[in-house]
Amino acid sequence: MARRIRYYEVAFERGRERKQRKCVCIRGVRKPSIEEASEFCKGCAPKGMKVVSVLEISSDTAHYLHIGDSDPEPNTFGVSPTAMIMDTRPSWDAYFLQLAKDVSLRSNCSRRKVGAVIVKDNHIVATGYNGTPAKTTNCFNGGCPRCNSDHKTGEKLDECLCVHAEQNAICQAAKHGNAIDGGCIYVTCSPCLTCLKLIINSGIRKVVFGEWYREFNDQEKNLIRESGIKVKKGE
Repeated sequence: MARRIRYYEVAFERGRERKQRKCVCIRGVRKPSIEEASEFCKGCAPKGMKVVSVLEISSDTAHYLHIGDSDPEPNTFGVSPTAMIMDTRPSWDAYFLQLAKDVSLRSNCSRRKVGAVIVKDNHIVATGYNGTPAKTTNCFNGGCPRCNSDHKTGEKLDECLCVHAEQNAICQAAKHGNAIDGGCIYVTCSPCLTCLKLIINSGIRKVVFGEWYREFNDQEKNLIRESGIKVKKGE
């Protein structure tokens, strides 16, 4: 979905010379006066010119940021050649975490849906989601007795038949011969101790997770510190 952005077309004059430019300097003020616009636009105003009019314009796609002191004549689209379109794309971390969330929709676990994406050089090499092993009954159909019991979160994990998202992603990479050494794994929630050990031994050097499953205990913190992998909560 495109972001709705408000920007302004500001007119500057010096004698008989007049120039117009689209400006994003004006912030936090609706229907700014000439005096307010002059204050906001000090840094982008052409040298020696003053603001004479301000027109609010709405955009659903992008806004323009003018740079430099000079202002060549606008092109056929009405945008100065010195203007550039502001980058409104998500960061790489936000992008891959969102993909991990999409992957989690395939989870068949009846308790928690988790997705993982392994990335190397900003390219996806494997994905995984949690659930019972391949070709066995889905967890939500009773495939995992522990998940379908009254056990509290964190209890009887040794009886759980579900494979974690991180484990499945690493297995998929191995199955298809995709190298993940030096890569990064994006997970919708923080990894458990077992997954942390597998991540370290697989050669993955960075973990970005979306939300806490639970805080890391001292043993896990020590493992992270000694192994040298980077672990952080995403945006």
